[in-house]
Amino acid sequence: MVFCWFAISFNNLQCITIGFIIAHIHCLRYYLNEIDIEFEQNEKRRNISEQKEVDRKLIQLIHQHQSCIKLYENLDIMGKPLFFCSITTITFNLVCCGTAMVILLDSDFSGAAKMFIIYSCSIISFMLLCVPSQLLSNASYEFYKESNCINFHKYPPKTRVILLIMMMKISDTFVLRAGPIYELSFETFSVVISSFQLQLKSQN
Repeated sequence: MVFCWFAISFNNLQCITIGFIIAHIHCLRYYLNEIDIEFEQNEKRRNISEQKEVDRKLIQLIHQHQSCIKLYENLDIMGKPLFFCSITTITFNLVCCGTAMVILLDSDFSGAAKMFIIYSCSIISFMLLCVPSQLLSNASYEFYKESNCINFHKYPPKTRVILLIMMMKISDTFVLRAGPIYELSFETFSVVISSFQLQLKSQN
């Protein structure tokens, strides 16, 4: 019971933190797009002081993204053990309930129906566990694509270096992990569920 309350509390904190990171990433995307548009509009009449201001804005954007990275890393470190325990429990329920459902299907239909309900709830729990991480991964990947759409060849050499540093930092996609093995994503969810469905078909 204590573990369940702790898991629910941490999940709420995780969703709030992920929502904050996603909102911050969207703000950084908008900020980067504004810098690029402003540079392109004023490219011909740009002086040295304005160029330094562009460099300052880009460096500030890199620092803000670095704070997102630190927040994500802390969340990932704290969540790995809990997510691993959750995935292990859900997987155990899927194996036991799926097997019991197949066995009871011929002799006890009500028992098989109960196992089917628990099996379905475990699948839904698994999917809901992957949703926040998938949204975070999508947001970070969209930011990476946005940075690649910038034509950095039009920028001066010093600014190009800053942009390349920023693109290197953005290239790592944010995704939460359950222990050292599983990435919490819809791809992982589909692979696990497909393997269990094949197992159930083989038992029939």
